[in-house]
Amino acid sequence: MSTKNHLHENIHNSRLASETLDYILGEDGTVSWEELIASFNDPDKLALLYDPGRSVDEIKDIITSDADSSKEIHAGDLSSPQIVAKGLAAFWKWAKTGFELAEPAQYEARINACTNCEYYRDAPDMPIYRLVSKVTKSNKICGVCGCMVEKKARIISGTCPAAHQAQPGLSRWEEPLD
Repeated sequence: MSTKNHLHENIHNSRLASETLDYILGEDGTVSWEELIASFNDPDKLALLYDPGRSVDEIKDIITSDADSSKEIHAGDLSSPQIVAKGLAAFWKWAKTGFELAEPAQYEARINACTNCEYYRDAPDMPIYRLVSKVTKSNKICGVCGCMVEKKARIISGTCPAAHQAQPGLSRWEEPLD
């Protein structure tokens, strides 16, 4: 492909992306820039947005939806690519801490909270969870976010998505909610 043709293709793709973004944001302001940026910073929404099969209206619904920390993950809710996207977002967040681990007492408190939580469960029978379970030697996940509990609790940047039942503003790990 010549440089000129390559340039024309890039301009076409940029215009298409711009038109799609204009439609998502809408003349009526149904999606604000703040909501759009917040969606890219929310690993759960980003994982849902990653699915290339979504319509523009579905994308708008995801961006404008409020986070529902009471929603459980079911085997069919997230695809393997979405789970991988969530994992990569968590890995990147952890990398920004210098790969810092939770102190042993903090880790134990987190694991204790998880194992006593109604959302603590076996991972669904999906290839991505089977693969990760072989490495982690555990198949327990959080039913709210779908993360592997033992790994999430070990990294300092890990957070519990479930609200504490008796302490507003705190997670079940008794740490501030994101």
